[in-house]
Amino acid sequence: MSAWRAAVLLVVVAAGAACGKSASAPDVTPPPEDMAGAPAPEDTHAGAPEDAAPIDGLAAAEEVEDELAASAWELSAPLPIPAPTEVAGACIADLVEEYDPLVPIGVKGRVLELCRGSDERSEPTCWRLDLDQATLAKTRATKDAKARLRGESPEVVPAGIEIARDRRSVRSCVGPCVKLELGGVRVGQVGLAGERVFVASEILFDDTLGEKRAVQVFDARSGKRLFELSYETLESECPVFHWAGEMLYAELGVCAGPGAFGVFFDGTRGARVGTLGGQAQSDAAYGVVPIVLPSGEVAFREQYGHAIFFHDGKTGAHLRTLNISKALTADDEGRPLGEPEGGWMRLATTADGKPELLVGHGGFDRDRILLVDPTAASVTRVLKLGACP
Repeated sequence: MSAWRAAVLLVVVAAGAACGKSASAPDVTPPPEDMAGAPAPEDTHAGAPEDAAPIDGLAAAEEVEDELAASAWELSAPLPIPAPTEVAGACIADLVEEYDPLVPIGVKGRVLELCRGSDERSEPTCWRLDLDQATLAKTRATKDAKARLRGESPEVVPAGIEIARDRRSVRSCVGPCVKLELGGVRVGQVGLAGERVFVASEILFDDTLGEKRAVQVFDARSGKRLFELSYETLESECPVFHWAGEMLYAELGVCAGPGAFGVFFDGTRGARVGTLGGQAQSDAAYGVVPIVLPSGEVAFREQYGHAIFFHDGKTGAHLRTLNISKALTADDEGRPLGEPEGGWMRLATTADGKPELLVGHGGFDRDRILLVDPTAASVTRVLKLGACP
């Protein structure tokens, strides 16, 4: 058994022992539209879908080693990666040496704002990266940037949705205001897509509270409940939800670890219709946030930055995978050395109005930002940030 496979299987067993059941897919109301993304810890095969056989003990784990499906990104050939373009202007001290992620605060036009520094005792450092000119300049940290770095970004409630102070009731004012009947749950996550709104109950780990744990989807105009999915049914106590086009996307994971996979549910009926990456054994979804493209397709950066998955925003069907693993620094055995918790993806628009995806990584790859054309399915440019001497 390879060292990598052994590590994966050990984590699976540990996760199963800790949780007592398999994990499933989660999704939360994101911070601002360019959400920095939840930390993405190490990927495991924990949380395999219901059609995966349970693993009880090391012996059983070793027996099914060869039965573990390849990760979804491995099913597509790696794309060629262009030679990096050196970014001129400001340099960044200890760019890859220190664990201090570069956080994308936002994209304005053709400028990406990056910041780092989560220490409350010191002022964060921010830069403006011109995507076309490949230049970097220092800038002052905005109030929003400081809050984001401290993890204090205010909750973003969709326009037309009102949450009561006690978080026990929600009103939808997409049309005439109507109260959504939540059954007494305390609101955790809320998301609106067109005329449908999901309300997910607060994540609670104390069963003695007797609180209902479920995500409910309503017609935003009439207030009619369309469907409900209990966390018990999802087999995850800490699911995270997003709208992915017309699909309800759920990141389901083990709450004590990074193992997670993504599942698509029909946004009207609640039927499970697919998994992230297009196969049952779809892991590496922890902290993955969907980006809806103008075409209606939805893009997802795989947890470790190996690939970008594209899904149909109306059906949840997997459309294609861009394997960008060649952009990652690898060890002598070809395994990426990046840190998933430092990775992210944002949507930008080119000068001629076309969508463009900006992909950043962590660890040894923190100094590179990929510019991806989702229409042509190619990496068009790699911008390499400069480290201070």
